[in-house]
Amino acid sequence: MPNSVMATGCAYLKRFYLHNSVMDHHPNYIMLTCLYLACKIEEFNVSIVQFCCNIKDNPSRAAEVILTLELLVMQALNFHLTVHNPYRPLEGFLIDLKTRYSSLRNPDQLRQGADEFLHRCIATDACLLFSPSQVSLAALVTSASKLGINIDSYVTDTLLGPENRSGLRDTVNIIKRMKCLVKNIEPLNPEIIKRLEKKLDICRNQELNPDSEVYKKKLQDMLDDEEENLFIKHNKEAEIMRQKEEDLLLNI
Repeated sequence: MPNSVMATGCAYLKRFYLHNSVMDHHPNYIMLTCLYLACKIEEFNVSIVQFCCNIKDNPSRAAEVILTLELLVMQALNFHLTVHNPYRPLEGFLIDLKTRYSSLRNPDQLRQGADEFLHRCIATDACLLFSPSQVSLAALVTSASKLGINIDSYVTDTLLGPENRSGLRDTVNIIKRMKCLVKNIEPLNPEIIKRLEKKLDICRNQELNPDSEVYKKKLQDMLDDEEENLFIKHNKEAEIMRQKEEDLLLNI
């Protein structure tokens, strides 16, 4: 799966839970829905059947839940589905290094370290706090630093220019903040995850749990009400048609 799809899916997930609770919508379902929606938006062509083939537990059920939640996720995102990921600005910076910064002979050597930094950024809130170009610049500077390459003159002279010295301090602070975010990512602890899942099962809103009896009964009641309303509507239409036919016969 392309990096852009992963980044877009994670951005959707973070934005969704800015206004929703995990007690109402389980992260497992929302995560899969965000990822499937990201495949569509990033034009990574994959059908729902192919997507759910990678899910071990009941893929047909997962497909049903994903398709059900897709509209809910889009509504929570206010249908703002275009995500500007930092991967494209990174390519722009690498091209700019090749054309305007002759001091660095092989800018492509920075790509691997920059991609690793961006991949770790996905696990942080960087996409909500910084612009894509700022994230990609921090990735580039971090990659160069690890390789012992100094590209400060590129940032100060070529990129910002002498007329924009006032923005240098802000740029440096932003890069430091992002480095700190990535550095402080805590590794996932399976025991803590299991404990949180058990706690979530206890306090979860069963009316919004597709696997609960409460949800199934509520859904069935809605379907029954819909059928009843449809039956009443048809009866009214039939009565109106019958009345029109009687009026027509009386007028003949």
